[in-house]
Amino acid sequence: MNPGYITLWIVMILFILMATGWSEWVGAAIAHKRILTIIAAGCIILQPLQHTTAFGTVSIMWHASAILLMLAALSAVHGQGLAEAKWYLLLCALLTGVIWGCLQKMYLADPVFYWLDPRWDAPLLGGILAAAFSSKAKHQFAVLVFSAVFAEINFAVLSGGRYIGGVGELAWWDGLWIAFGAARIISMSFTILRSVMENLAVFLMKNKRSSPE
Repeated sequence: MNPGYITLWIVMILFILMATGWSEWVGAAIAHKRILTIIAAGCIILQPLQHTTAFGTVSIMWHASAILLMLAALSAVHGQGLAEAKWYLLLCALLTGVIWGCLQKMYLADPVFYWLDPRWDAPLLGGILAAAFSSKAKHQFAVLVFSAVFAEINFAVLSGGRYIGGVGELAWWDGLWIAFGAARIISMSFTILRSVMENLAVFLMKNKRSSPE
């Protein structure tokens, strides 16, 4: 599949769910839909703008759309009560990015021992880690945005200058939304499971109380 189609597909699903009253499940319950639309339109408009920076033999191509998304991720966790929470999320993003980039490099060297697909495994693992670090959608979003950035930088560093990192390229967007989709599915699954278990516990308790001794 060509890069960018997965992003288009997942984003369309998210907007459809938001428009039909499922904003809480996709993690956009408290987000203003107009702001999200403006950010999405801004990313599309800014996508062609790019600039390459070099750090020794490592080169990173930065798309303006990714910069806008990073600013949106920062605003998503702005105003947290404890400053430690931001450092925790940054550490989670860094660890996830390192693992994500290392897995990409491993598959580039030997793409045989993959799980689902060499392009999917690293983002899926990133989504699993983000869901393990936090169940809040805005935290997962912030962690995964910066994880994808750190992963691209790590991949470029491990490649020894033979690969130009592309922060904001279509393939980068695909990986980010695959990871976020995986994180939300895992969080929703645990939420549903917890609700079922709580209702089952209440049902059993009522039956126990109503049963004759």
